[in-house]
Amino acid sequence: MPRALLCFVPLALAAACGDDTSEVAATGGTAGSGGSAGSGGSAGGGGSGGDASADAPACPGAPTLHTFVALGPSEQVLNPGRGFHDFVDLASTDDFQGVRAAGRTLAYAGVSLLDYLDAPIPSGFLSQLSAGLDRVRAAKIKVILRFVYRNDMAAPNDAKLPRILEHIQALAPLLKQHADVIAVLEAGFIGPWGEWHSSSNGLDTDAAAKKAILDALLAATPADMFVLVRRWSFKHDHAGGPVTAAQAFDGTPVSRLGHHNDCFLASDDDMGTYPSGQAAAWKALIGEDTRFVPIGGETCADYPARTTCKVAVPEMSQLRWSFLNAVYHPAALARFQSEGCYDEIASRLGYRLVLESATFPETASPGCALPLSVKLRNDGFAAPYHARELELILDGPTRFVAKLPVDPRRFDAGSHAFDVSVPLPASLPPGSYSLALRLPDPAPALREIPEYAIRFANATGWDATTGTNLLSADLSLTP
Repeated sequence: MPRALLCFVPLALAAACGDDTSEVAATGGTAGSGGSAGSGGSAGGGGSGGDASADAPACPGAPTLHTFVALGPSEQVLNPGRGFHDFVDLASTDDFQGVRAAGRTLAYAGVSLLDYLDAPIPSGFLSQLSAGLDRVRAAKIKVILRFVYRNDMAAPNDAKLPRILEHIQALAPLLKQHADVIAVLEAGFIGPWGEWHSSSNGLDTDAAAKKAILDALLAATPADMFVLVRRWSFKHDHAGGPVTAAQAFDGTPVSRLGHHNDCFLASDDDMGTYPSGQAAAWKALIGEDTRFVPIGGETCADYPARTTCKVAVPEMSQLRWSFLNAVYHPAALARFQSEGCYDEIASRLGYRLVLESATFPETASPGCALPLSVKLRNDGFAAPYHARELELILDGPTRFVAKLPVDPRRFDAGSHAFDVSVPLPASLPPGSYSLALRLPDPAPALREIPEYAIRFANATGWDATTGTNLLSADLSLTP
């Protein structure tokens, strides 16, 4: 697999996060084949190490190469926002603890609005949903959220457009308040199962109505929340695409609309997911788009020509799948089991970041700039799709955090490398420090919860109490 080229620029200064902890921003140069590390960095003020200098000299110790052992390819890693997904009912009183107990971090939450086909959503029901999302947070999982009117083909299966727009507006505060535990929002609302076909009110064939609903959903949700549509052509009609590297994550519709395929592998065109006879061309477009937006869904039938390991694994890789229904369709999933690729799919859905090596001095001094070179690879199908920081943490006589100028959302499948220079505050007390990398959730409410941090798929080094990946247990800091 080719080695990625990553270019870094200095980050803004970071504030101290506590009396005995300081945070700084590191600098980096081009990385990858022929890349070179940046020299020097800018440091944030505050804490015990708030005097790091952007002009700090390089640490005098000779860099040492440290290598790391990967887990076996089918050994599972419980990481946020990816994998086979479970199911939760937000209107229930369940505590949802069974999701993580089953080895999953994602659950589909389909919310029926059938009782409100011709009525506003009552405040009591909104409070019920809010309490359900609070329990999602307490269970340390996230949800794939979809609002529907009817989960069968009976009529009526959706509301009229003005009512739908009213419902979306009423749901907006809920979506924003609980955005931290909503992995993605599926567009829903139109037709049975909210899958944008067979609408009782003709909304699935009304281009203006579909545009109005997507516009309303994008306006009702934070600018970094993805909204997934049932067929990728709906995104193409609304915002164009595929999204380019320059447009990625900029909050515009083309950067926020993704795709959920709920009949994956079920026929030659995935039950109408692709225009007849054009599946290959559309898959090529989706494969470009999903470099920067997520895709997930479910199988809906066992179609022996396609629900095979020989087809499923390469296609998930091409389309960069992040999540898949764990229970449907049972015959398709059973075929993955019998043919021997189920565990591989489970381990590769979404991202699977493996730390290969890290090069840094084993001794350093307060006030110097610590060079760090890291090589890793992503054995998963896709990059992480949520924003999160990559932090270097020194923990010993005090705790020091440096935010590295690296965007994990750019870690697509394959090999990656980066070189950074981290200025150490002159006031750091000498002693022995552990050195670790952390990828926490960006939401303030989840940032310090280790279950929401990314674990590297390595045999050792993960600290489940802090959500950190250990590089070294003994970095000696001497005067």
